[in-house]
Amino acid sequence: MVRAISNKIFGTENKRSFLVFAAIAIFIALLIRDSGLYPVVFADEYSYSRFSRLVAFAEAGVPDYLYLAIYRLTNVCGDGFLNCARILNAVFFVASVPFIYLTAKRVTTSSVASIVAVLAILGPINTYTAYFMPEALYFLSFWIVTWFVLGLDNSSGPRSWCIAGILLGLSALVKPHALFILPALVAYIFFAKRKIEGGWLRQAFGNACVFVAFTFLSKSLISYLVAGKAGLTFFGP
Repeated sequence: MVRAISNKIFGTENKRSFLVFAAIAIFIALLIRDSGLYPVVFADEYSYSRFSRLVAFAEAGVPDYLYLAIYRLTNVCGDGFLNCARILNAVFFVASVPFIYLTAKRVTTSSVASIVAVLAILGPINTYTAYFMPEALYFLSFWIVTWFVLGLDNSSGPRSWCIAGILLGLSALVKPHALFILPALVAYIFFAKRKIEGGWLRQAFGNACVFVAFTFLSKSLISYLVAGKAGLTFFGP
């Protein structure tokens, strides 16, 4: 079963080996490059470090509660919390490789998809792994949402779009900017349903309502559970 899943993700043995080797090599390179650096985006890094490590969720200035909860683990590193955050950043950033690959593979060959996935994490955006900021985890959450949503088509029903909404809601708990993708994803729902003969507009509208509802429901419910009334905000106080 594990082998079957691995083959599905990475294709043939050679392509899988290439992706795994490249991802490990890039991960190691990111760790070496980021180790020992001083903070760069000082105001933001200070804020995210403080909100995730030192204050209660209800007192955080940003509603990135999933990110704050995960990066609260850096407290176990003592005064090495910044390097621990960078290790987590590198892990999450490189973990996006299979989702980028699977997304690209829908429109191109396995070989080209492998190259696209590697080039995506070799780009300048990987500098964000050096910062105590949510961008690396958000990068992963974005590609998970993209991979899942683009796998849905005109046969996908409310249950599938419910899951998609929950995934986007969780992504918004990493970085609320994820909500800016919502209009484009709603447009995609109508685009995906257009091929159905008769009643497609009604079905698309129903799916869109489910998607939007579960996006905000998942985000709001989790925010309320961890931060109380202070968490019921889109972008923070």
